[in-house]
Amino acid sequence: MKFLALLTFFTALYKCSDIEDEFEGEAEQPLQKLQITAKGIFPRNPFGNLVSGEKTDMLIGFDNQSAEPVSVLGVRGSFHSPENQNHVLSNLTFSRVEALVLPNSQTTVKYTFMPEIGEQDVRFIATAFIAGGKAEEIQQITVYDDVIKIVESTSGFDFQMAFLYLMGCVILGFTFVSLKSTYMPQIVKQEKVERKPQAPTTLDTDWLPTELQRKKEKVRGRKA
Repeated sequence: MKFLALLTFFTALYKCSDIEDEFEGEAEQPLQKLQITAKGIFPRNPFGNLVSGEKTDMLIGFDNQSAEPVSVLGVRGSFHSPENQNHVLSNLTFSRVEALVLPNSQTTVKYTFMPEIGEQDVRFIATAFIAGGKAEEIQQITVYDDVIKIVESTSGFDFQMAFLYLMGCVILGFTFVSLKSTYMPQIVKQEKVERKPQAPTTLDTDWLPTELQRKKEKVRGRKA
């Protein structure tokens, strides 16, 4: 089985030696549609913002649901007007890929390109060229078709990283406040109580003997 898969792979590579010239025009209808699906994502640009003049990596996942191995020959992308898909703004260079997707298995390939158009909203279409089946015919499959935004380089300032950093700080702050209120005892500030001066008390001298009361009155008279 592995020998047959390798033989299919190298046969497809031999047939696509001039694939760039062959697909300059419209592709012919394939004789047998291959049971394979594919989808591309931008792992470093999850918001769909691509920087003009910088290399961009797209990961393309292939899922072969047929009983025959399928060869991935290459990928080519193009930028179109968001309003009119037939209006091509820019074509990217064909990128050769050498990958083999075995029956009932998945594989991932990387497609690297550099957008060199001004800041604007564009429809990006990426097409993969595959070969397989008994006739080994070369077919096309769309792996990405969506509107993205091309932005200019901003001197190293990354809005996506700044947003993620801000969100991380907010989450960390809420976590700290929650832990503090749960595990740290709250200090209750005690109010100071002002003590008022007590009024002088008058001694009751009625219980004293008469002689002591007279001596006390004499002492008061001398002080006066």
